[in-house]
Amino acid sequence: MATPVKKAENMKKHMTIAEREKREQAEQELERRFVRLIAPKRVKEDPAANAYWKSTIARMKGLTLLDNVDTDLLASYCLARAREDALRDDYEQLREKTEKTIDRTLKRVLEGYYEDNEYPAKVIRALVTDEMTLLKTLQAQERLVIAYQKELGLTPNGRQRLAKQRATERPVTEEDELYG
Repeated sequence: MATPVKKAENMKKHMTIAEREKREQAEQELERRFVRLIAPKRVKEDPAANAYWKSTIARMKGLTLLDNVDTDLLASYCLARAREDALRDDYEQLREKTEKTIDRTLKRVLEGYYEDNEYPAKVIRALVTDEMTLLKTLQAQERLVIAYQKELGLTPNGRQRLAKQRATERPVTEEDELYG
């Protein structure tokens, strides 16, 4: 179960009045005033990415996390989700093909179709290697999607992190500018 987002009004932690005010101010700053997110051309051209764009915008309607400057990040997220779906479909097809080929090859080996078992072993090894390579690519894509979700605040922890980060930000001083 996901960790619930902690709003200042629900927090039981003992905070000073200044800390509580900063937290509440940070939460208010995350609220949308008027934001209209328009999908970039590259998202509109990909039907799957466009569908993810629309569903993500609809799911985030009540949340006040995104701003107009977030369109590129959201577009990258939607394209990554679309690519993840395509990779998953490719993986499922390859897995089915691998299973059928292995079954057919093993059946022929048992029937004595091959004089030696070296060729069937090479075929099976090649198919399994292809399947594992695609699986690794799919897993990497899943990790990328999760990273985008965290950055966009699409996870409870991501939303909490964004609110907390805004509350603890201190003004930039002249020393910070000079010395980093």
